[in-house]
Order: sequence, then structure tokens, then C-alpha cells
Amino acid sequence: CGGGSDDCLYDGKRYPAGATFPSSDGCNTCGCDHGLVACTARACAGSWWRTCGDPVCGGHRVDPDVAACTTEKLGDGCPSLGQRCDPGDDCNDRFLCSLTDPRGQGCPP
Repeated sequence: CGGGSDDCLYDGKRYPAGATFPSSDGCNTCGCDHGLVACTARACAGSWWRTCGDPVCGGHRVDPDVAACTTEKLGDGCPSLGQRCDPGDDCNDRFLCSLTDPRGQGCPP
């Protein structure tokens, strides 16, 4: 790729020296310092879980109250409990930042 000798490679991406970027856990921040990556180590509030969605998948519907997911991945750490995002699937489930699986108590009919 021809990056500088002080660039950093992290999670498959190259960052220039001095750059800051989100860590792969989604709740910490990393920085590139002369070819070395250093990340904060604060505990994440929870993990991304999938909600129940529709009982029968009938196509994606946009919810204006829920932002589209961008970098969120199931099981990754998340910064604030209760936060939701829309992965855009046909069953209209959402990702929820929680300490436990929201489907563990069953899904409403």
C-alpha cells in the first residue's frame, strides 16, 4: 500500500502516525504512535445482542427512532446499555446493547 514507516496496521486497516480511531470492541479508542497501536482499556458497558424481530420475515421496514448500524457487530462490546441500531435485515430485528440476551425471556407473539 505504500504507507509511511510510522503508519499502524490495526484490524485490517492502515492508519497514519498520530491518528486516533475506534477499537474493534466498539467502546475504546486507539491511537497510532510511530508504528505502534495503543488502545484505552475501559470496560464496555455491555455487548451487542439481536432482538426478536418479526415472527414472520416480510421485508425491512425503517424505524425513524433507530439509527442504522454502521460498525456494530453481534457480540462486540458496546458503550451504553439500551442503545439500539438497525442492521437492515428482512426480519426487522435490531441490535441492542445489553448485559444479557434480550431473547432469553422469550419473544412477544
